[in-house]
Amino acid sequence: MTSQRDWYWRGWRIHYLFQQPENLDNCSETAIVLVHGFGANVGHWRHNISTLAQHHWVYAIDLLGFGSSSKVFTQYQITLWQEQLYDFCHNFIRSPIVLIGNSLGSLVSLSLAAKYPSIVYGVIVLNVPDVGNRSKQISPFIFPVLRILENLVANSLLLRPLFYFARRSSTIKSITKLAYFDQSNVDDELVDMFAKAAQEPGSDKAFLALVHYAGGSNFAPPVTQLLKKITSPILFIWGKEDRLVPFNQATRLLKSMPQIRLIALEKMGHCPHDENPSLLNSIFLEWLAENGL
Repeated sequence: MTSQRDWYWRGWRIHYLFQQPENLDNCSETAIVLVHGFGANVGHWRHNISTLAQHHWVYAIDLLGFGSSSKVFTQYQITLWQEQLYDFCHNFIRSPIVLIGNSLGSLVSLSLAAKYPSIVYGVIVLNVPDVGNRSKQISPFIFPVLRILENLVANSLLLRPLFYFARRSSTIKSITKLAYFDQSNVDDELVDMFAKAAQEPGSDKAFLALVHYAGGSNFAPPVTQLLKKITSPILFIWGKEDRLVPFNQATRLLKSMPQIRLIALEKMGHCPHDENPSLLNSIFLEWLAENGL
C-alpha cells in the first residue's frame, strides 16, 4: 500500500509518497526515486509505483511549486530542486538510489547524479528538455529578441489571467493531450489530479515565478555537461512522437556518447510512462536487473 506524507524543507511543505517492497526479505538494497515533469506531481506515476515496488522501496516527490508541495514565489532553478531532492534522499532513504525522471524531472535527476555520484547508482531519463543549451539551438541574431519577448510576457498583467484560464479542467485536458500521442490514458483521474494542484493557494504566484526564472540563463546547465560528469549507468527513453521535446534532441544529445543506451518508442509522446505503463514498467525492470540494481 502506498503511503503519503508531508515534510518541511527550508520552511516549505514538501509532499511525497512511498511504497515498500512486497517482500522485505527479498528486496533490493537500491531504492527508486521518481521525479515528475513540469506541471505534474507524484500522481503521474500512478501506473508505475506498484510494479516497481515488487522488489524495491519506491519514493515519489512533488517538486517545490508543483503538486501538493508549497506554491511560493522564489527563484526556481534546477539546482534548487536538486538540493530539495538530495536533502530528501539524505533524510529519508540513506541508501543507494536509482532516479527515474520525466521531462523536467529527468533534468533534475541528471543534475543530482552529476553532483552526488556516490548516492546515485543509475538514472533513467524520459524525454529530457535541454533548456540550458537552447541558446546554441537558436540563431544568435534571434535569441536576444526572444529573451526580450519572454521578459515582457513574464511581467505582463495578462499572465495571471492566462494562468486562471490554463488551470481550467477543459484547458488542462487539451494541453495534456498535446503531450500524449496515445491519449487513452488522458482520463478524468489525470485531469483532476493536475487541476487540483493548480487550485491550491499560491499557485498563481508560483506560476509567475516559474515563467520568469525558467527563461533565465542560469535556470539549467546543458544536458551534455551533466552527462559527462555522471559515472553511473544511464538509460534514455524517448517517445518518437514527442511534440514538446522532439526525438531529434535525443540523437543530438547522445551523438558523442555511444556508451549511453537509447530506447526509441514508436507512437508515443512526451509521457511514455503513463501512455503505455505496462511496456515502460517492463523496460524499467529489465534495465534494473541488467545493471544489478
